[in-house]
Amino acid sequence: MKWLRIVLSWWCVAVVAAAVSAEEKKPVVPAKAPAPAAESAPAPPAADALHPIAGTGVSLAVPPGFNASTDFPGIGRAADLSSVMVTALDVPLAIASDAFSPDAMARRDIAVESTTPLVVDGRQTTLITATQKIGSMAFRKWFVLLGNDTRSVLLTATTPVKLEAQHHDALLHVLESARWAEAGKAAAAPAALSFQVKEAAPLRIVRSGSDSIVLSDPQAVKGHVPPLVAVGVSQAHVDVGDLPTFAKTRLDETVSIHDIAVETQGPRTLGSLEGYQIAATAVDAESQRPVRVQQILASDGARYYLVQGIFDAEDAKQLAPAFEAVASSFALRNSSATSPPR
Repeated sequence: MKWLRIVLSWWCVAVVAAAVSAEEKKPVVPAKAPAPAAESAPAPPAADALHPIAGTGVSLAVPPGFNASTDFPGIGRAADLSSVMVTALDVPLAIASDAFSPDAMARRDIAVESTTPLVVDGRQTTLITATQKIGSMAFRKWFVLLGNDTRSVLLTATTPVKLEAQHHDALLHVLESARWAEAGKAAAAPAALSFQVKEAAPLRIVRSGSDSIVLSDPQAVKGHVPPLVAVGVSQAHVDVGDLPTFAKTRLDETVSIHDIAVETQGPRTLGSLEGYQIAATAVDAESQRPVRVQQILASDGARYYLVQGIFDAEDAKQLAPAFEAVASSFALRNSSATSPPR
């Protein structure tokens, strides 16, 4: 099993599909909000003013003007799209680090500008400073990875480049002040998924948490791209608007593939939700082998749900029934009308 691919898929459903990404693509700024340039930079908070981020074992400082989010794991300032998000990665630090090398991030259209040694919670780590352009906006991002031999957490601070001077000190203080109780109960007991799916041979669940799962085949053909099916939900409220357009944009954001060419697309339900399905060909970023992609994206009007499968082109036909079985078993929890039979 190529763990780097699993990390990328995990990051895709837990971060790219989460609050910061969603807000960046569809910013909603109150009409009467004061102009950001007229505001003064918030002062760093006291060192002991830490807020626990549920399900991660991480506690963060909350600067004035920021709030603990109820939509994603972290803190945010929604009016100007600035935030610090925490993503729990159930993989060793050494593996997670590979997914955040300059080359790996460049393949996700994130340009690393500098790396600086940093000590967080008594741990030697690295502060990664980067820039990402999404639509017409450029965002400054800072990444910090903490971890051990079994698992890790990613801290991602984000602000529009035009507001960097305003929020730089506060966001960096949040990162430097973070505390990670790696043995704490919060990290050991993640929240239950808001949906359910069934495994379908040969696809087995290999990662679960942060309201997302990854399925793969532990016995994948050697030399082929390991099959991966990512199932997840956006952690922020997102008005997808035009569903076909949003689904295609979401497909283009997939971090482990490039040269995506849509073959077929059309309406498709996902459980009880109206959705949209796309079938495409692409190239695997790591091996450069051709792959086939199946994606179903649906919305409940507040959040969107994603089922995405990536398969080696030589294995795609054989694995199509398994993908269909996983997708057909999707159901929202606490909904008897959509729960699959047991």
